Amino acid sequence: MPISASNAITAKVRAKFGARLTDQNYRDMMALGSVAEVASYLKTRTKYAAALNDIRESAVHRGNLERLLNEYYLTEMSALCRFERNVGDKMAAVITLREELKVVLEFLRYLAVGKPEEYLLVSSAVSDGLVSFDIQKMAASRNLAELKTALGSSPFAKAIAGFAKADKNKFDYTIVESVLNRELYKFEVDFITKSFSGAAKKELLNIIGMRADLQNAMICYRAKKYFNTDNRLILPQLIDTGLYISKTARAKMAAAENADEVLEILKSTHYGEHFRKNADMPIDKLCSFIICKKLSRFIRMSTSPDVVSLCYTGLMTIEMNNVITIIEGVRYSLPPESIKKMLITEGGD
Repeated sequence: MPISASNAITAKVRAKFGARLTDQNYRDMMALGSVAEVASYLKTRTKYAAALNDIRESAVHRGNLERLLNEYYLTEMSALCRFERNVGDKMAAVITLREELKVVLEFLRYLAVGKPEEYLLVSSAVSDGLVSFDIQKMAASRNLAELKTALGSSPFAKAIAGFAKADKNKFDYTIVESVLNRELYKFEVDFITKSFSGAAKKELLNIIGMRADLQNAMICYRAKKYFNTDNRLILPQLIDTGLYISKTARAKMAAAENADEVLEILKSTHYGEHFRKNADMPIDKLCSFIICKKLSRFIRMSTSPDVVSLCYTGLMTIEMNNVITIIEGVRYSLPPESIKKMLITEGGD
């Protein structure tokens, strides 16, 4: 890629990163008394102003506000992908597939509870431009066999087909989610290995390898804590590689007697300091915090536009989740300190 194009992408993405919500923004919103006040704050004091320009704060509904914010996020991702393709960047393929997985998993959640027809009520037309399949056809699926057909040439179709053969009408969402995440990981590793070299390749593999480590940790912990899953069923759900957690450690986590033992195993890994210092933090938040720190560091320090772009999409997802968490917390009149405990920030608290 020409240096001018590389600099253009890096500058554009870092400028967007510079407009992110601050800890003060989060504190301000957590202290507000209603969803309407949060909507007004976002509209008048943050980068979300354009997305919320047409809303009437006094009449805004929580669901509509979240839909508008999600559309803003999708529009940002779509614009970034178009910009990258126009200047010859490579990471648009990975960013697009990550968004595609989000769409498939969201639909699967509705399908799993027998309400697939409700998916289109929450989906966004912006998603159509980001995925490789027809969302309307996907939404018309009423079982896994039909979903597999609707996904067409998507890398996720093959994995769905495997579950459909077992029982096209019944499935365990958590297991399907794990397998689809494995497919995404395989695609990313193969794509990055073939498309990149040098520091960019090393940094990109470092990011997705850390994601694999922490995803495996959460799968094992949740299986022990909430589902009492048979140990023999856990290991096949895990990504069979990673960055710092060895094959032996993964096997020990899968075979652990309980969730506390999983945490003890994690304390003996590269991530041990995080798990020892933040013992009271929920594992989902802690894993997201570790990823947030990594992405924030690379977006500032990396010289690769591909790395900077991937980091931005990850941090944007975290920010959107934070905003929606605040909206939900304010809606249910939770005290600011309770909402704060659910947010993911670089500071961790």
